[in-house]
Amino acid sequence: MPVSRRKFLIGLGVLAAASAGLAATFQAPELQGDEQERENTRTPSQVTTEIGHFEPRSEIVLENLDVPWSLAFAPDERAFFTERKGIISTLNLGATKPRLFAEVSVEHVGEGGLLGLALSPEFEHDGFVYVYHTYRDGQSIWNRIVRFKDSSGSGVDPQTIFDMIPGSGVHDGGRIKFGPDGKLYVTT
Repeated sequence: MPVSRRKFLIGLGVLAAASAGLAATFQAPELQGDEQERENTRTPSQVTTEIGHFEPRSEIVLENLDVPWSLAFAPDERAFFTERKGIISTLNLGATKPRLFAEVSVEHVGEGGLLGLALSPEFEHDGFVYVYHTYRDGQSIWNRIVRFKDSSGSGVDPQTIFDMIPGSGVHDGGRIKFGPDGKLYVTT
């Protein structure tokens, strides 16, 4: 039975809230101590926050991916995700088979490759999908941001938005996200 987008996003939010609560409420039990301390210790499966009590659960949606890296949800109930080897795919909520959106030629070395992905805040109207990836130019490793246009479920018309971000074999950053001001923020 397909899960509605609202339930899926609520579940994702609950998981995020529970994970945040874990950092605040989880304590490793001491080897010696009184019973009251042990009663107050929470396990990761039992988290109480100011919002309420949550029991996070996980579910495998897709298997056999090659280093999945970034995930973004579209208003049309598709999940966009990247694999570091250069694949951008989509998955309709409730489906079990992903659909290829676009392939990007990347330098998949160390911690580089196809990394971040963000959807335009106006995705419903403009269909823009932004990705951050590593590439090689001669002996130099660089990163860039490329924008694709969603056309009937395929990424077309790739446009380089920002180029020559210094890269390396490690710590290429690559997280991208639109802020509340509508600007695209990038970690490098």
